[in-house]
Amino acid sequence: MKSPYENVNEGHRILEAFHELIELELSDWIPVVAIVLHRLAGIECIMDDNSDISLRRLEIFIQEENTRNPGNREKRLITLLSELPAWCFLATGGARLWNPLDESLHLFKERNGPICFFESPDPKPEPAQVIDWLYKLHHKTYAPRRANASSS
Repeated sequence: MKSPYENVNEGHRILEAFHELIELELSDWIPVVAIVLHRLAGIECIMDDNSDISLRRLEIFIQEENTRNPGNREKRLITLLSELPAWCFLATGGARLWNPLDESLHLFKERNGPICFFESPDPKPEPAQVIDWLYKLHHKTYAPRRANASSS
C-alpha cells in the first residue's frame, strides 16, 4: 500500500495545502488534517478512478474558501473532513473490522495481513462520531501548543 508521502507530487500537494490552510487562518487544524489524510491513505487504490479523493476534496475546499467570507470557516473544514467519501469504505482483516478513528489503514494492513475492502452506503464511523473525534484530536494537538506558548 502506497503512503501519500512516497509520491513527491502528492507530498508537494499536501505541503501546499498546509500552506494555504495557514493563509486561511486554519493553521491549528493542520495536525488534524495530516492525521486524517494519513489514516485514510490507501483507500484511493480501490476507488473506481484511483484518485486521491481526500486530498483533492481538501484542495477544492481551499480554493472555495479563498473566495468566501471567513466566518464559520473552521466549521466548514470540520464538515468537509467528516464527510469525505473515504469514510464509506470499510476494510476487514480476518475477523477484524478497520476503524480509521483508531488506526491508519496502513497499520491495520500491517497487523492483519491481506485485507478485503467493501463500500458501505453509510459512512462508518458516522459523521457525528468523526466530528467528535476531530474536535478531540484538535484539542489534543492544539491545547499543549497553546499552553507552551503562554508559559514562554
